[in-house]
Amino acid sequence: KSDYLLAMPSINPKTGAVTTMITDKHYGVVKGNSAYTVGKLFTDPYAGSGSTYKYFTALAALKAGVPPSYALTTNNDTWQVRNCPQKDYIAHNAGTYASTLPLSSALPESSNTYFVAMEDQLFGCDLSPEVNTATGLGMNYLKDTPAVDGAGKPTGRTVAQQIISEHRPTFTLGQESTPVLELTGAFGAVANDGVYCPPTPIVKITDPAGKAVKYNRPACTRQFDTYVARTLVNIMTSDTDGQGTADGYFNNWYDQGGSKVAAKTGTNNAAECDTNGENCHDNGKNSALWFVGVTPNLVSASAIVNPVTPNKTISDVPGVTAGNDGTDQFGAFGATFWLDAFQSTLQKQQWSWPTVDTTPGEQVTNVQNQDLATAQATLTAQGFKSTVLKTRCGSSVPYGQVAFFSPAIGIPGQTTISICQSSGVPPYVYVPPVKTPIKTPPAGAGPTGAGQTPGGGQTPGGGRATPGGNTTPGRR
Repeated sequence: KSDYLLAMPSINPKTGAVTTMITDKHYGVVKGNSAYTVGKLFTDPYAGSGSTYKYFTALAALKAGVPPSYALTTNNDTWQVRNCPQKDYIAHNAGTYASTLPLSSALPESSNTYFVAMEDQLFGCDLSPEVNTATGLGMNYLKDTPAVDGAGKPTGRTVAQQIISEHRPTFTLGQESTPVLELTGAFGAVANDGVYCPPTPIVKITDPAGKAVKYNRPACTRQFDTYVARTLVNIMTSDTDGQGTADGYFNNWYDQGGSKVAAKTGTNNAAECDTNGENCHDNGKNSALWFVGVTPNLVSASAIVNPVTPNKTISDVPGVTAGNDGTDQFGAFGATFWLDAFQSTLQKQQWSWPTVDTTPGEQVTNVQNQDLATAQATLTAQGFKSTVLKTRCGSSVPYGQVAFFSPAIGIPGQTTISICQSSGVPPYVYVPPVKTPIKTPPAGAGPTGAGQTPGGGQTPGGGRATPGGNTTPGRR
């Protein structure tokens, strides 16, 4: 009888067909019994889905040409924005992370500071690349819902337009209300080599006599290149098999020979408000828990959310925490239900994710560091069209020259290469200083005679610092 619900649809990413719609609620109305509902559990936007939105930020970066090795430094598990108008905004991590991380580690480990810093440092706090990536992948709540200001008055913009206009750095932390079926569909594109197929539960429509009625299934559209999709899906497999947030939940899966599951977790922070529902503040606990599991033929998001009070501390959910206070479980807990539902079926299947090296086409000539005219001429000579992104990328490359391009493998005559020009402002990455080696004195020199040992074992100064242990709750 908890106010919380589990909503877990699944789709075939190759077609968008909705294959299951799983929930713990009964359909109907029973007074005083929250186990019954007539709500639109799979399509209504109940709560923010936390770090699952880092998927859109990572995609926007890869589409711009950023490699998986792209590194950023956020010391002491904090990042204070530099290019966003909210100069006093500081992101924190839920746990302790290495100060410097590459994208290939930051996504499965779900570093909040890395992804806020990516918005800030790579895109100069222009949120349009990642917001447009999300809306292109069917996150329709963002593009169709009118935005309101702090007083509840309409702004004349959609939620997506408002986020972009405000340069809102918290977008990557997934604070926007999210329908679970929309999120499932958005993640389906990475399993389908970059082609998005809108989720639809309709198999066919018939008239009263059983005769088929014409039904036009929503069309699938390519949203990003095959090379980008394969790069990202291979990063995401580390979430369940490596250093990722859901790794511990998949030990039995892999012990039994299960194939690689790509995934992303998300946790929304809980908040306490005054009796009027105003003056809310983060209380250090958790509310909504999300997990998205991705396979070649099945993609499903598991949402454990409270549709009545989305930011209320999670409680009365069996297995969440020993004390049911929402502090020691994160979005990865949703993998429990994902595995319960799909493990027996998926264990009978075997698959392998294609690598970037198997992307159809040929290697694109490296045009990084070239001026725009030269780069475009080079790509044209190879048979590629090119497009220049509106947003410039933070880079040590001189202003206006090519900072990044994507994809790195494409088909001449078919693939369009995206070019991101440099803003001329390099992102912050800590590089330890090189310390001059201590020379060993020649034999017989010094007061101790031959074989004097220098002060061995000295660690070069300024090596990677251990983070300062800031464990301020955040989204994972």
